[in-house]
Amino acid sequence: MECPIIFIGHSLGGLVIEDCLLNSNTSHEDYIKEILRSTTAIAFLGTPHGGSNQAEMAIIGANFLKLFRNINKDILMSLTPASEALSRIQQDFHRVVNGLPDSRKIKITCFYEELPVKGIGEIVPKNSAILSAYSNYPIYANHTDMTKFTNVPNNDQGYITVMNEIRRWIREELKRNRAATSAPGSQNYVASAHGVGQKAVEATSDRREDSNSRG
Repeated sequence: MECPIIFIGHSLGGLVIEDCLLNSNTSHEDYIKEILRSTTAIAFLGTPHGGSNQAEMAIIGANFLKLFRNINKDILMSLTPASEALSRIQQDFHRVVNGLPDSRKIKITCFYEELPVKGIGEIVPKNSAILSAYSNYPIYANHTDMTKFTNVPNNDQGYITVMNEIRRWIREELKRNRAATSAPGSQNYVASAHGVGQKAVEATSDRREDSNSRG
């Protein structure tokens, strides 16, 4: 893992993250596959993972259309009852995430809105915004305001709740990295890196000597 990644996705952005990781999983390009390998945690805020029935998904889709009038229609179609896109993304995402080895398990936390949007109502209900196998927390705000934290973060409970999870993930990742660094295998990596550097220096010296002999 070159650099651990923590994704934070609000609303439909959470579905984009899931699809991104699915594409990373099936890609033949190493730099794209590295995205999934480097992902350590995901925070979903108000992401519509699914509905309890088709009628509920129809309501969610209609409310999104009211809230975001310029929304990409292709994305919105994934929320319609007739679409299989959302179901496919969810099934494949959980299959990929659950299939990762313990050393690469992705930490996931879901946050859901507690207040309705004025004139529209609830956009993503709790049962759609959470994933039952993972931690979930409420944010006392509506769908559009749940990521608009105040200028005084220490007094914003939503900010505190989200940041507590992010800080926990960072602490756990740092602890894991320290443990990996102290493992016997890490010495081989350092030795290998040293060897590569040493060879580079020797090659440079050889070129210099060759140049001097020609001069």
